Amino acid sequence: MIERVEAIYESGVLRPMRALSLAESQRVHTIISDLPREPAATPRTGFAKIDLEFLAQCQAEVAAMEYVPTLEEVHRIMSKIPDSMSDAIVAERDETG
Repeated sequence: MIERVEAIYESGVLRPMRALSLAESQRVHTIISDLPREPAATPRTGFAKIDLEFLAQCQAEVAAMEYVPTLEEVHRIMSKIPDSMSDAIVAERDETG
């Protein structure tokens, strides 16, 4: 189960802003984020620099993963790509397009 919950930190304890469907003493995995609700717009484009909803979705997906590879494992896997990453992406798009 993945749930986004707003909480307040008081006296060393995170207190959820609403009731949760958890058993007493149930252990959970949490991700703490103090990102602002409304992203600041850039002066040049008027668009936000960070898509906070997408970021939260990514964080939730990673939290739900049973196994998260280490950076070294990712490097080892990616080192097997014979060309540059952009060449591999272009080639894959050409194959599926």
